[in-house]
Amino acid sequence: MRKTIFVLLTVGFVCSIAATAEAQRTRRKKTNEALWREETRRVMNFMSVDDYDRAIAKMRLEAEKYTGTVVKLHPSATGARARVQRQAATAIEKSGIVPDARVERFRWIPEQQGTKITGWSAQILETERGPVGLLVKIRVTPLHAGNAGLRTTDYTIETYLVAGQHVEHLTSDAPQNGGGIVTFN
Repeated sequence: MRKTIFVLLTVGFVCSIAATAEAQRTRRKKTNEALWREETRRVMNFMSVDDYDRAIAKMRLEAEKYTGTVVKLHPSATGARARVQRQAATAIEKSGIVPDARVERFRWIPEQQGTKITGWSAQILETERGPVGLLVKIRVTPLHAGNAGLRTTDYTIETYLVAGQHVEHLTSDAPQNGGGIVTFN
């Protein structure tokens, strides 16, 4: 009889803990939903449905706007080396060159991921003085529309000849293993 009472009390205690935890989760969920609904109502009170639709459309256009290529200096570049790299980076950015090999390499992103490429991020790997200008090797990765939660591990290595403001694409290489997209929250 004592064992039965002990077992019943233990089972009852465990059930009451589980029920309390579930009630707390439900209360938190309802509170979060209420806060979200209240924020939505607050925003909607300040604008009509048409204004809201226009604001959302404008935000989407801004997110999908093509930004071109942004070239960053090599992390260890300082002094005169940094100045030379900054001039080369500016010239490459202004040239707007997007080699066919790069487009082909990243064609899978819009096709397989349904994510629009909105620009390119590049990092200078090395620079070398050539007979008629500066040889610049960069590592290029795509930028995505609505980039939250995505990171591309694929890249190309491109070499450019920069002479003043004149820029010429020389080569494009890519890793053999290909790349992919890593998702995160």
